[in-house]
Amino acid sequence: MVEEVGSAVTGFQKGDAVYGQPNFPGDGSYAEYCAAKASRFAHKPKSLSFTEAASVPLAGLTAWTALFDQGKLQAGQRVLIQGASGSVGGFAVQFAKAKGAYVIGTASAGNLAYVKGLGADEVLDYRT
Repeated sequence: MVEEVGSAVTGFQKGDAVYGQPNFPGDGSYAEYCAAKASRFAHKPKSLSFTEAASVPLAGLTAWTALFDQGKLQAGQRVLIQGASGSVGGFAVQFAKAKGAYVIGTASAGNLAYVKGLGADEVLDYRT
């Protein structure tokens, strides 16, 4: 919850429910209060609990860092995403497709349709 805003902050006000990653990569933010740039946060979707929303930024940023900062993924390339039905993998499938990559995702048999629904071009049961 936003407790205070700086004079230049226009997108948030006191009492807003937010989520984000105040210091990525960094030392974390496990505290009752923290000060951070407003650009590190977004309004928490009403459909998500605070616990659910807390998992989104780290999973999304981990997938983004792996694909683009470390992997240098470009449009037209092929990428294999292991664990494509998990939190990081699910973001990775969607980010890679948005970039224009050909995506192959692995998951258990029960999650293959889910991964295909995220946009994977091919899905493989990692057990077979």
